[in-house]
Amino acid sequence: MAQSAVASDVVFLTAKHTVKPEEKDSLNGGLFLSAIDQLRTLPGVVTVFWGRSIEQTDRLAVVIRYTSPPTTNPSGILAPFSTTPNSPQLQHLRFSYDAGADLPSYPATEIAFPCFASDTPLAELEPLIADLEAALPKMVHPDGEKIALGWNSGWLAQPKTLAHSLSKTTGQAIVWGMFIGWVSREEHLKVTGTELFLKPAMPLIKRMLPMVEGLEGVHFAFRE
Repeated sequence: MAQSAVASDVVFLTAKHTVKPEEKDSLNGGLFLSAIDQLRTLPGVVTVFWGRSIEQTDRLAVVIRYTSPPTTNPSGILAPFSTTPNSPQLQHLRFSYDAGADLPSYPATEIAFPCFASDTPLAELEPLIADLEAALPKMVHPDGEKIALGWNSGWLAQPKTLAHSLSKTTGQAIVWGMFIGWVSREEHLKVTGTELFLKPAMPLIKRMLPMVEGLEGVHFAFRE
């Protein structure tokens, strides 16, 4: 059984074109995998997954699951592989929940970050989130085959909020992070146009701000 974790970091980077960890014998691919191994040795780390975006093939995500927050900033270890190591495109976010041990088993993992004005009461949002999550197991094909395979979600813990120009009273947004495993990107996109998705999702969507640039929902294929 996979060891449980209590929280997760996720780092996004726009990778240099020579960074091809799928080709572990390539120079920068091998160096990237060595950096992943270095992250795995940090105190408190349970495991580390990396994945390439299905939509944006130059974009990589690294998910670090841990039992206690690592004292080393993972962005510093991964920055050499980014085309823009000092820009917001190297995003490092910390969530106070476990992103899940099953990410590599999903053909496509959607990572989405719905944003809400920071003065929105959580008591208003969390029932809507619960309704959406309760609907995910019901998203199946007529033969009963699952479309949504698994999910984990929770509030952004560090930083607590992100700047958002459309949050009119505070200029800040709170962020709900969602990791949802789908049978495929195509099947996910199909189901989002059906009542199975729209009925539980629309009340939440109506409260959302536009997603922060660089944190729009995309799909990744993860590996351990």
